Amino acid sequence: MAARFDRLPTAGWLERLALAGADATEVRCDLATLPGDPRFRDAVDPAPPDGHATVRSPWTFA
Repeated sequence: MAARFDRLPTAGWLERLALAGADATEVRCDLATLPGDPRFRDAVDPAPPDGHATVRSPWTFA
């Protein structure tokens, strides 16, 4: 199951997603809304044609 966001919420959004019991192993988000933090850029797959990237795991950001 994947969770999809068109905009990234505030800091800690992946942690809150996990704490809420989401079992998503990937989170899709619009590359245009990703923050400049290289941890986000390095963790996403290359953008598919629809302009959304896939973040493979929330734990990437720990």
